[in-house]
Amino acid sequence: MEENLKKFTRYNSIDNAGRTKTTNYYVEHGLSHGDWVCTEKVHGSNFAVYVSDNEIKLAKRSGFIGLDANFFGSYRVVSALQIQISRLWDLVRAEVNNSKERITLEHMSIHGELYGGWYPHNDVEKVKNAVKVQKHVYYHPDNQFYPFDIKINGQFVDHDTFERLIEAAGFGVYGKALFRGTLQECVDYRNDFQSTIPAQFGLPALEDNMVEGIVIKPVEPRFMACGSRVILKSKNSRFSEK
Repeated sequence: MEENLKKFTRYNSIDNAGRTKTTNYYVEHGLSHGDWVCTEKVHGSNFAVYVSDNEIKLAKRSGFIGLDANFFGSYRVVSALQIQISRLWDLVRAEVNNSKERITLEHMSIHGELYGGWYPHNDVEKVKNAVKVQKHVYYHPDNQFYPFDIKINGQFVDHDTFERLIEAAGFGVYGKALFRGTLQECVDYRNDFQSTIPAQFGLPALEDNMVEGIVIKPVEPRFMACGSRVILKSKNSRFSEK
């Protein structure tokens, strides 16, 4: 089973919701139907945890890193989440065993963002050894992991299953749906609100702590003919890309 974790899969790039060419393609090719969700887009660094029966591997956007790598506090973050990761593996195994599909669980991967490391509030103490991942949006004084997708044997689970599994495993803060509706309703959803994350940690609010934006995706994973995932981002104008 260790063979399965030798293959790194780069997390897909995400197109901008403002590109009508992309949204029009979704509509024209029958990819826009059903429920869609909006989640907060965390301003962090792409990160993933790969798990099999015999091994755990960590990865940044470009490839695997060592378990003890000092990548934005990844070693400390994953060490603190060992119970949740183990519990999630057990839950995924049960999910596969109870499935009508006759498949064998080979591996899973948890995809998300490393973030935090700084919280500029007088009532919040600094955390020794924390690494500031990004500036402009503040989430927590220590480094944290924000899961937003799970793959089982390399295949994305639907968003409802993701939320159910990640919640049951005990991950406190993750890519929870802020809004659910049609593609157009999600594209129209505002992207300039205060970050919801500090309050989930019980932290005092910061003035003007606006989100980077939102991620928009269908509840059921879909892919274009070229293999690219059907998923969009809508960025706050403060973070707009040129």
